[in-house]
Amino acid sequence: MAAVNHQELPRRSVLQRGLALAQQLKDTANILLFLGNGYLFFGILGGIGIPGLILYYLRWKLLRRTGDPTATMVLWALSLLHELLCLIMFYCDHPHSSGGEMSTPLEHWEPLYLLGVVICCGGLADLLINQPAAETVE
Repeated sequence: MAAVNHQELPRRSVLQRGLALAQQLKDTANILLFLGNGYLFFGILGGIGIPGLILYYLRWKLLRRTGDPTATMVLWALSLLHELLCLIMFYCDHPHSSGGEMSTPLEHWEPLYLLGVVICCGGLADLLINQPAAETVE
């Protein structure tokens, strides 16, 4: 396996790294909320918390100045899928009150996962928009 030369990897945009930081801060808040309510322990035991923790660990690489665009795209896409699945799971897991007020503690996670969806979409969009043009061989 050849060693990766980080000097040759394309630079990530400031927006890309800022979105990665925002996602990590949001996930840190999620983890702290889950810990405070005792849900993280049961999430890990049940297996549902493990993909999120793995993505949380891997996304720290997005804060680097350089990186493989393909790996970055895959990581943002997996993060978006995870955020969408969690949003759906928490939305469907509890009854919504008809008066507009939050009826259960689980409803507090919906806005955080919605924010995660927006951040991941922003990361993917920035990556696609600022992708270096492919060189053509004549």
